[in-house]
Amino acid sequence: MSRRTSRLETLLRVRRIQEEIRRGRLAGEVMAERRALQMLEQAHDRYAVPVSDMVVTPETAQVFMATRRHRTALAGSVRVASAGADTATHVTFLARHEWSEAAMRMTALERLEDRAREAARTELLATEQRTSDESSSARHRGSAVSTRRTGP
Repeated sequence: MSRRTSRLETLLRVRRIQEEIRRGRLAGEVMAERRALQMLEQAHDRYAVPVSDMVVTPETAQVFMATRRHRTALAGSVRVASAGADTATHVTFLARHEWSEAAMRMTALERLEDRAREAARTELLATEQRTSDESSSARHRGSAVSTRRTGP
């Protein structure tokens, strides 16, 4: 194995590790995004509950104010969940981009490794061919010399 191939294999191992780290980070961010979207959906569902279902007592100023504060809090939870979902979506986008770049670098190195492997294979075949040619020519020369000695 040549020194260059050894360095390439070391670099490939490092890049594979980097790609796996980025893939793992992406998986974590995707899960976080799903949780954020579920929280947003739950906040929407809580906010969508009609006011008449929550109020059983006759309408008074205190009940009205309490209901109003409750609805405002629910609306606030929807805004917070929406902001969390937007942030999670953005972070997932960035993680996907980082993983994509790592995968492209890995693919480029794999192609380089394939080319190096093919060049080594071609060089080995050429060496074997030269050895075979030299062996054949040596046999041919040897048989020509032996033919001359046994002649009249």
